Amino acid sequence: MSETPSQESTARPWWVWLNVLGLDAVFTALLWMALYAYASGARLVRAEYVVLACAVWCVYAMDRILDGTMTGGLRGERHVFAARRWLPLTAAMLVAAGVCVWLLGWHIREIVSVWGFKVLIGIAIYFGITWLSRREWTGLVGAASLGGIIAVGLMQGAASGVIWVQIWRGALAGFILTVLYLSVRQPLAPAPWTLPRKLLGGWLFAMGTALAPYAHKEMPLELISSNDVLLFGAVCALNSLGIRLWEKSPRDFEHTLLEQLYPWMLLTVAAGAGMQWSIADIYSRPLIMATLIAALLLLVIHLLRRRIAVSVLRALADAAMIVAAASMLALIAFRS
Repeated sequence: MSETPSQESTARPWWVWLNVLGLDAVFTALLWMALYAYASGARLVRAEYVVLACAVWCVYAMDRILDGTMTGGLRGERHVFAARRWLPLTAAMLVAAGVCVWLLGWHIREIVSVWGFKVLIGIAIYFGITWLSRREWTGLVGAASLGGIIAVGLMQGAASGVIWVQIWRGALAGFILTVLYLSVRQPLAPAPWTLPRKLLGGWLFAMGTALAPYAHKEMPLELISSNDVLLFGAVCALNSLGIRLWEKSPRDFEHTLLEQLYPWMLLTVAAGAGMQWSIADIYSRPLIMATLIAALLLLVIHLLRRRIAVSVLRALADAAMIVAAASMLALIAFRS
C-alpha cells in the first residue's frame, strides 16, 4: 500500500516518526547493549554506544530505501518515506558512517573494530539474500536452503551442554521446517522467505548489539551461538514479523500460516527464556528476563491486534522491546 501526497503531508504523531525514521531500533539497540554489558561485566566507552547507534540507523535506513525502491519490495509507510527521501537519507548515512569509521579507528579497541567488520559482512549477505528473495527464479529452492541452514544451526546446541535448556531451539527449528513443508505441499504458494529472513535479520541485530561487550571479554563463540544472543535475536525477529503480519493486507498462504504460528513461536521463545533464566547467574538474569517480558508483551499486542490501528501496533511492538530492557536497567540501578 502506498501513500498519497495528502496522506504524506498529514502531520504524524511523534511516536510514528520514531518508527518511520528508524529511531526506535536505535533506542532498542542501545538499551539492550547496556544489558549485555552488565551481564558480561564489560566496561564500555561512550564511543561504542555512538558507533552502535550510527550503525543501526544506517542499516535500517538502507534496508528501507532498498525495500521502497526495489521491485517486489515492501510498501509500508516507512518504506515509502525512505524511497521518497532517499537522497537526504543517503547523505545522512554517509555522515553517520564517517563518524563510525573515525571512532572505530581512533577511540575503540581494535578487537571491537575487527568483530564489527565481520558482522558487517553478515549484514551485506543479508542484503544479498533480500535481493534474491525478490527474484522469481530463486523461488522455493532459495527459501528452503536458507530455512534449512538456519534450522540446522539452531539444532546444533550451545556450548553450555545443558540439554534441556536447548529445547526451545529445536522447537523454533520445527516451526521453520513446518512452514517449508506445508509450502511445498501447497500448490502455487509463495516461496516462504519471510520467517527465515526475519530470523536471520533478528540474529544479526542481536549480534551487533552484543558485539562490543562480548568482544571486550573475547567470547566469539558465545556471540554466535549462545542462548542469550539467540533468544534476543528471536524476539527481534518476531517483533519484525509481527509488524509485517499486522500491516500486510493480502492474505496469501504464507501470511495465513505465519499468523497461526506466530503466538506459538512467541510462547516458545518465552519458555526458552524462562529455562535459560533458571540456570543463569545473577548478572545474566536481567537480560534473560527482558527477553521473556518482550516476548509476552508482543503476544498480548498480537492478541489485541484487531482492536488497535496498525500505526499504534507498530509503536507498541517497538515499545515492548524498549520497555522490557528499560525496566530491567531500572531494576539494576535500583538494586545498586
